[in-house]
Amino acid sequence: MKSILDIEVSCFAYYNEVNHPKTVNLLAWLTSTKYKDKVDLIRSLDDKKERGLLKSKLPAITPSAILKNRISEIPLNEKLIKHTGFIQIDIDLAKGNIEISNWNDLKDEISKLPQIAYFGLSASGKGYWGLIPIPPDPDNHSGYFDTLHGIFLHQWGIELDGLPKNITSLRGYSYDLDAYFNHEAKTFTVLKKPVTVAKIPPKINPAPVTDGKYQWIENWILSKISEAMPGDRHNARLKYSRLAGGLIAGGYLPASVEQSIIDSYLSQYGNEDTKEIQDREIEAVKYGIAEGIKAPATPPPIRCLFVAFTDIKDYSDKAFKIWQGDDKFYIPKSTVFEILDFGFYVLEYYLKKERKKDDRKPPAYQSTAWKEFPFDADPIHQIIEKKTLIHDDYQTEFDSTEAEIRETEKRNQRLRSDIERIKQESQGMESLFIQVATLVKWEWIEPGCIKEPQGKDRLFRLKYYTT
Repeated sequence: MKSILDIEVSCFAYYNEVNHPKTVNLLAWLTSTKYKDKVDLIRSLDDKKERGLLKSKLPAITPSAILKNRISEIPLNEKLIKHTGFIQIDIDLAKGNIEISNWNDLKDEISKLPQIAYFGLSASGKGYWGLIPIPPDPDNHSGYFDTLHGIFLHQWGIELDGLPKNITSLRGYSYDLDAYFNHEAKTFTVLKKPVTVAKIPPKINPAPVTDGKYQWIENWILSKISEAMPGDRHNARLKYSRLAGGLIAGGYLPASVEQSIIDSYLSQYGNEDTKEIQDREIEAVKYGIAEGIKAPATPPPIRCLFVAFTDIKDYSDKAFKIWQGDDKFYIPKSTVFEILDFGFYVLEYYLKKERKKDDRKPPAYQSTAWKEFPFDADPIHQIIEKKTLIHDDYQTEFDSTEAEIRETEKRNQRLRSDIERIKQESQGMESLFIQVATLVKWEWIEPGCIKEPQGKDRLFRLKYYTT
């Protein structure tokens, strides 16, 4: 079977040549190593300007067209002979793609797409370029490019160079001994359509978005985006922006959430990302919002984590005060959704946000003990007073036992008083004995007995006399 790449394209002697094109076979061009040494030299250079100068001297083809010339002043319909049925894609690491963490895997991943006919290294060796078959329609060439650009950007976070949107764009010679070929690639036929913002029917708006009840949703979305790891940040912005759009359509979030997401991104990465990357990320947010608005959505369940405490009190109208041992914390009531005897459930995003702060210690929580509440559940704003419930059958027994306890406490008190009194009297007797011992003589007296009595039968008698 003939390869889909076995077609003719125009070739110009070097980059700046606009006249005298030759017709060459595309497949032969892609597999040729005629200028390999020159490309190897380009790839060995670190200086970008020097690389650019050498690249401009290489021959170049127009992958999308067979042309009479490339003179910019001449209208396309006067210089175009034929559209080749291909559009090229150009992916440069330095142009908005620095966040791609698995750059070395890009060729393998892109090659999995059935519409990719060719994919290989660019002349510099630092980027990739490829070919995708499209209908040979010059009028819709730019539309197909816009669709591809949107798919690569919004689904995979890959920024395509914009030059191939022009049918007459060049592709300088390059080679890749490990290039990917698919001689039976599928034709890409999706044209970009204008994005229309759907009107929100009043009946799908369950509550005013200005009452602040669903503020936690906006905070949750912002936290999810800000927590995204490198390499996944673009996809996170797109994903949660699309969700935000659906919630706008559903009446749960105000339209201003779009600007909130953009402002949050700029405050976090405005000093790190280049202007080109910032424009791309802002475009992703707006695209996600617009796509989400087409499909009204309801909020996800409220996900909470369990926080144990040793005590809890109402601190103010807006906060609870809790103790964890000697540590005390102030938790917004708007984040608490259930209070138990020994802990409560707090919004997950709030705890994780507090955990990142350096100025104060966050409360300890059980990350494996979480619970979901309905999205429209109301937070707890007051501690419910505990009540002791006693069954009627046991009320009399309870009262009797309580009376016995009180009587026992009284008896114990009386005993303690008696003991204290005896101690005081004993201390007085000891003092008296010391005084009397100097004044009396002790004698054993037992009527009818000569010997001194022993044991318990012994009788004591004091015979006093004045010394």
